[in-house]
Amino acid sequence: MRSENDRLKDYISVVIHAEDREHVVAPPRQTTHPLETAKRFLAQKAKEFYWTATRLVGLGYLHDGSTNLRVWRRALQKFLAAHPSSAATPAPGRRFFIDVTQLLLTERITGIQRVALEVCLSAMRQGGVPVFLHDGHAWACLIAGQPPRPVEIAPGDKLILAGAWWAAPAQTAAVIEAFSQKGGSTVTILFDLFPLLYREICSNVENFVVWFDRIVLASDAVVCISQAVADELIELMSQQKRPFKPGLRLGWQGLGADFSSGADEQPSQQALSISEGKTPFFLGVSTLEPRKGYAIALDAFDKLWREGADASYVIVGREGWLVSALKRRILSHPEYGRRLFWLDNAGDADLRQLYSSAHALVFASIAEGYGLALAEAAHYGLPAIVSDIPVFREIAGDSAAYFQLGDADMLALRLREALAAPKTAPAIPIVSWREATENLLAMIESDAYQYGQLSARL
Repeated sequence: MRSENDRLKDYISVVIHAEDREHVVAPPRQTTHPLETAKRFLAQKAKEFYWTATRLVGLGYLHDGSTNLRVWRRALQKFLAAHPSSAATPAPGRRFFIDVTQLLLTERITGIQRVALEVCLSAMRQGGVPVFLHDGHAWACLIAGQPPRPVEIAPGDKLILAGAWWAAPAQTAAVIEAFSQKGGSTVTILFDLFPLLYREICSNVENFVVWFDRIVLASDAVVCISQAVADELIELMSQQKRPFKPGLRLGWQGLGADFSSGADEQPSQQALSISEGKTPFFLGVSTLEPRKGYAIALDAFDKLWREGADASYVIVGREGWLVSALKRRILSHPEYGRRLFWLDNAGDADLRQLYSSAHALVFASIAEGYGLALAEAAHYGLPAIVSDIPVFREIAGDSAAYFQLGDADMLALRLREALAAPKTAPAIPIVSWREATENLLAMIESDAYQYGQLSARL
């Protein structure tokens, strides 16, 4: 019998091979018309002028990766206006500063950014202070009505890095050092280790490696989003012997299952049409990327449709990386628009509508840090059919239907069983974001990390 590791390797090999085939045939080379060459020359000169002009007026951040301080300050003020909080800020030495740097200029709040936003909003209700990191300082609005200023760090203050900002490790490292020198401390939330564990199917691997070594391992404590991730970190550090800050503590805290955003929004017409239709539908929620196992789920639904089953498969998630073959398969599928749907720009109102009316969640991932959709589905009373991986067992226990990793035939069997049975809400323990953040802050404040010092576990 093949091991789980063998099945993982087989799946990754299939994904890489499919992507290679997708790009193996180059488009035919065409002779460039002289007019086209002139257009390109003028376009390049226009771009160069734009770059020069924007730098001169302090807008170089629009294209060169830097960000003007005025832009950060305005962005934080806008964020605070959109998310007002009346909670009193604790006295210096007892403050929690929540890094929102990545959130401030992110238009698409999904995945990690969505978690970071929920943590920040819940922390703000308990006196947490959002900050952005710039020029070696954490900047905050500590006095109402005044623009952000550099925080004067007091011994005991804590900086929580919740956004996994890989892009500027030097900026973050400088702030970590500033907190350390002033007697403060830094806690990093670790979502997963996939770029280190599954390099072949991840993006921005080198950025992650630098961030992991310079930020995560330089923190005073690391809080993983599940015990499964904490265990993976221990195993990785035991094998690779990477240097880390002496005394680094390790714990975990699960995620909340409710939404704070989009409460007043209305679902889209497409979401309403799907949810109000007579055909029962199964729901998949996550970015399209190889780790999520959408190809496995599609294989299972193809089997069901060939056998005459009447059910729909609704995918909610933006396009990610290494999914050219999967994207083409979805968009060219004979059931696309009939019983196969892909909502790549769904809002929280759409998710509420679909979670509430689906027959079951289908989560075919080969690996997850937590699996937020599983908790969200449980919050809405939606049963789940999931791959048998440790973190899903940690979250759902015996309250989900499991299929063997990568086994589309077993998934098809679970789908048929679900169609034949009445929809029953799962008995999965769930917490709100408020509760999850209260637990997180209490752990940090009391230094009550479940695994204690990392060095004692290696």
